[in-house]
Amino acid sequence: MKVGLINVTSGESIDEFDLHASCFAIAYNNLQLFVSCQEKTEVISDSEHTVHVISIHTGVVHYKINLGDFTPENMLVGVDSRMYFTYYGNKCICTEETGSKIFDVDEDNMRGPWGMTFDDNDGVLIVCNKSKNVHRISTDGNERTVLLSVFHHILKQLDQVLIYAVKIYQDLLL
Repeated sequence: MKVGLINVTSGESIDEFDLHASCFAIAYNNLQLFVSCQEKTEVISDSEHTVHVISIHTGVVHYKINLGDFTPENMLVGVDSRMYFTYYGNKCICTEETGSKIFDVDEDNMRGPWGMTFDDNDGVLIVCNKSKNVHRISTDGNERTVLLSVFHHILKQLDQVLIYAVKIYQDLLL
């Protein structure tokens, strides 16, 4: 799979990087792209879950981070160099840039974590499309709050509404 850089003003392609793997999530921090990948190993039924760290300027993969047994669906990289992931295991996992796990969040009402963003108060906001909640987790993992719960019968286009709810909540924090 290729990852491309596009100038959002002109819409022109600037560069593309071939990673030779299936890619799932992408994040940006400090002039580097972080791309979660699933790479095939010598044993056909096995695969390796990694994050490729790519220089924006050169397109060179600086290093790969081994994630172990999960494939992230969403990823954020914080200014503290911590990486935050959600995946279909209904968890949020925080790791160092080496891949060492710092903490994970496994809440009963965090089903189908889908979108993620940082708020302005040292927190990670997570939209869950199955439990229909918006969660806030502090970046140290100690504080966990459900900010918004949406009743199933109210929403038909849940994903879009919850993403807007996160944006509205961020605006309210200002």
